[in-house]
Amino acid sequence: METIQLQLDRPTLERAQRLSAFRHCSLDELIKAMIGQTRIAGPANNNLVGLFADEPALMDQIIESAMSAREQRPTNANKILATI
Repeated sequence: METIQLQLDRPTLERAQRLSAFRHCSLDELIKAMIGQTRIAGPANNNLVGLFADEPALMDQIIESAMSAREQRPTNANKILATI
């Protein structure tokens, strides 16, 4: 086993301590359990884009169309940001 040193801000440490008390485990057991539940994301498997691998011009048109539509119909987040 290895020993490491962590630096946490006070609210994060307090939350971790409360969570470990709630789960009846130590902080190191809590961290181990959280890491064990975390899935490592591999490379994106984007089959849709792969269908157009032999059609770069068509893919460019699709992307250009999507970007144009996005400019014409901004999302709510963009509308909010524009008012700030």
